[in-house]
Amino acid sequence: MKDQEMMQLLDGLEREIRHEEAIAAIQNRIRKYAAWFHTGNVDGILSCFARTEAPELIFGSSKVSGREAISQFYGNRPMLVRLPGTIVSHEITTEVIVIASDEKTARVTANASGFKGLAPTGSQVNLLGKYSFEMIREDGEWKIWRLQWIMIADADFNYGWLFQNRSYYLEDEYPALSEEPRPGMLTEAADSYMDYFKPDEVQVLLPEPPDEYQTWDGYRAAKNTRGY
Repeated sequence: MKDQEMMQLLDGLEREIRHEEAIAAIQNRIRKYAAWFHTGNVDGILSCFARTEAPELIFGSSKVSGREAISQFYGNRPMLVRLPGTIVSHEITTEVIVIASDEKTARVTANASGFKGLAPTGSQVNLLGKYSFEMIREDGEWKIWRLQWIMIADADFNYGWLFQNRSYYLEDEYPALSEEPRPGMLTEAADSYMDYFKPDEVQVLLPEPPDEYQTWDGYRAAKNTRGY
């Protein structure tokens, strides 16, 4: 094998190793976010978000921009997880990760399912949703740049998603969830989330897995996928 061919082979192996390392680091960052979310650790949640580029959250029709606003958005988590009878399980799975060719950003879609219970509201809920992440590489570490949560179904255990998809109303009735300081969003569930799952319609799957791309060219608009 000629020296030039050997160098090309080594360069290719190095790219593959960097790619696999990046995939593992991105998965780990997203799973750390989910773990800190479970425990209500705001500092841990913030550690998952970008510092040099203003991060964003999108929940339904609501948008939160910047680390300070994100800190306020998650600010009620420590109180919530310490309420008697509170339990949250929110598992992020089946990630599809595409890293830009320039290795500076990445796009991720993932499914999320779980359950939550708030005894003070009588709310015990099954939930299903999807995530869209835009990741950015900062000082050699992968961080969340943009997080979009899309609710598919959120239904009380007593009814199920075929009969109810608005159970988070019960949470909004609890004063601690609507008192200031809050970012002024998600105080009315119907204004924040639309029902992507409807029993009488073909299922809408959002978002589609990301396509391969060369370099970051603006936030990717979520695409509708109807049917299978």
